[in-house]
Amino acid sequence: LVSVLVRPHWPSGNHPLVTSALAVAAVDALAGIGVRSAVKWPNDLVIEGGPAPGKVAGILAEHTSGPPEAIVVGLGFNLAWPTPGGDAPVGATSLWACGHIVGRWDLLAAVLVGFDVRLEDLAVSGGPQLLREAHLARSATVGRRVRADLPNGIVEGTAVDITTDGSLLIRPGGGSNDPVAVTAGDLIHLKSV
Repeated sequence: LVSVLVRPHWPSGNHPLVTSALAVAAVDALAGIGVRSAVKWPNDLVIEGGPAPGKVAGILAEHTSGPPEAIVVGLGFNLAWPTPGGDAPVGATSLWACGHIVGRWDLLAAVLVGFDVRLEDLAVSGGPQLLREAHLARSATVGRRVRADLPNGIVEGTAVDITTDGSLLIRPGGGSNDPVAVTAGDLIHLKSV
């Protein structure tokens, strides 16, 4: 577990993208040690396939207006827990269960270096688009059938895109409807039938 205090130096509309920036950095850090993972929108890292597929990390962020303004973003990685056959929550996995012994400090250093680079995307013109493209390339969600449980109801359909503000676009029903932008909510990947 780690929490990072960030002092924003970008437009406030980009604050929600901090989670995406950390998710992309974490996927890249895992790729650097030979682990293929992806971002399950909005804030989970998953390993699909292999000996122990499942959620391997989660991210949460909180904003305070200050002064001074700050965002605290937390990352929890399952390095050695759960173990195969253990009492883990349904759908959880660990790097160890997937056959990877990882030094926590080496992984943390790689994540933080990548996170720093991705945070700079939030401060430059065109940066949110660069981050969007990076997130799309690492997405486990776009292209899948999903269900989003929202405070005002349920949206079920196919995840078709991620916007530059970090929203997930879901095309409900048979595909001819306009996509619905989801900014937050519980998201479930549905099984193909």
